[in-house]
Amino acid sequence: MEHDSHDEFDMLLAREVRGLDREIQPDRNLWVGIARRIGDHPQRRWRGRERWLPYGVAASLAIAVTSLVLNLIGVVDTASPEQPMPSELTASLDQLGADHASRRAPMLATFRAVNASLDQNTRDELYRNLEIMARARSEIEAQVRDNPQDRELVSSLLRLQQWELRLLSEDYASPGNTL
Repeated sequence: MEHDSHDEFDMLLAREVRGLDREIQPDRNLWVGIARRIGDHPQRRWRGRERWLPYGVAASLAIAVTSLVLNLIGVVDTASPEQPMPSELTASLDQLGADHASRRAPMLATFRAVNASLDQNTRDELYRNLEIMARARSEIEAQVRDNPQDRELVSSLLRLQQWELRLLSEDYASPGNTL
């Protein structure tokens, strides 16, 4: 019963709303009051930004020209003929190789003992991968000696040494470890 009274009220309200005028004209011109209130609260002017705009453009151009010149100088320097590798870099590279060899030798012995129970094909594949890494390491070392300024080559050499040591530290004979 109560539900019916709500429906009747809703219908009555809807009829009354439809009966209202669609456009109601105000009795006075409202724009005069709106303009006066806007005038009471003046808007900020952004003249400061307009004054700094030429300086910002000039600074951007100066940065762009400076970076262009530095890049051109860098390209010219790297395009210059190779200089012999300084003895300090040679000594550092030799020390890096010696450190790697001293870590690699005991790990290789442990690796062979731990993974001795693997079938022959798997062991052959592991040792073939180690040989590939050793050849790649010696080739990258030769390239680093020829191009000591090439940071990517030095980074590649270090990553390869890390991967080789990581491979040697794995126990592929335990369940769940795969190549």
